[in-house]
Amino acid sequence: MSRTKAPFKTYEGKKTNDKHIRLTADMMLSKIYLGLSDSAKTLYSYMKLYACGNDTFEYPISLALKYVSKSTFLRAKDELIEKGFIKYEHHNQFTKIKNVYKFLNEWRTKKDVTHGNI
Repeated sequence: MSRTKAPFKTYEGKKTNDKHIRLTADMMLSKIYLGLSDSAKTLYSYMKLYACGNDTFEYPISLALKYVSKSTFLRAKDELIEKGFIKYEHHNQFTKIKNVYKFLNEWRTKKDVTHGNI
């Protein structure tokens, strides 16, 4: 028996059948997530949307430059890596090949130096 997906409400967007991301209350209410900068939270959401549910995904900087500056992207990406939300699977710093990232659950056990131990 298959589940029927509920259509999105009109206040959620123009399309009733659109792409979406999952952010759990466990994550959103954790001290480490709450301690992320707004830029890191935004980048994480866009990465989740672009990944389409995959754990490993390519994310070219050109996508981020549509909504943030290069320096903001680099700072937010480094923050997500440091806090255990993502990591590099393949890092191509000096080539035109897209970087490959992987979502992590290390944030659940990391210490947040700005907000104490979680």
